[in-house]
Amino acid sequence: MDEKQLIQKQQEFNEVYGLGSLNLAHYTLGRTRFQLENFVMKEHDCLERKFLQVIVELKSLRDGAIIDWLEQQKMKIEIDRLLATGDEIDAIEAVKKQYKLANMQETMLYREREIKTLVEILNTFPKMYTYEEIEAAEPAYWEKRLNRQMAEDMVSAQTGINPGNIRSAIQANISTEKYLSGFEKHLLDQIYEKMLQQEALDRKHLKQ
Repeated sequence: MDEKQLIQKQQEFNEVYGLGSLNLAHYTLGRTRFQLENFVMKEHDCLERKFLQVIVELKSLRDGAIIDWLEQQKMKIEIDRLLATGDEIDAIEAVKKQYKLANMQETMLYREREIKTLVEILNTFPKMYTYEEIEAAEPAYWEKRLNRQMAEDMVSAQTGINPGNIRSAIQANISTEKYLSGFEKHLLDQIYEKMLQQEALDRKHLKQ
C-alpha cells in the first residue's frame, strides 16, 4: 500500500458516508481568529500585557512546529528502514507511519493559520515593547486587573453567574442585559469603558 492507496481509502470513506468531495483535512483543530482576538487578547487589561501574550503564543507555536518538524524527519527515516526490510508486516507499519506523517503535516495548517493571525494582531500594536517596558507597566496592569475582577466578583455574588462566564460574555461582546440588573450592568460597563478609554489613550500617546 502506497500514498495513492491511502488517498483512495480516504475517498472510499467519503463515498461510504456520503461526504462527496469534502476534504476533512481543511477542518483541522486550532483556535479561530475570533478566539484569539476575544479570548486571548482581551484577557489582559493593558497593551503591554496583551503584547506579551501574543509573543508567548507565537513562541509556543514556533516551538511546537520545530519539534513536529524533527519528529517528521525521524519518521521518514523509520519509514525508509521499514520498507528496506522487504517484510510484509514492516511494509504495513511503514504505511501507518506515512499516514501519521500526513496527519502531522495537516496539523501544520492550523498552526500556520494561528501564526498568521497572531502576526496580524502583533502588527496592530503601536510599538514593539521591550521586556523592561512590560515590567514597568506591571503595577498599573495589576491595579486594572484586580479592580475588574472585584467588579466581576460583585456581579457574580448578586447573580450567581460564574465570574469567568461574565468575563467571557463581555470579551465576546455578548449582551448580558437579561441576566444583570441595571446597577450590575452599569458597574461592569464603567469598568470596561474605562479600560477601553485608557487603551485608546495609550495607543494615541505612543503614535505621537
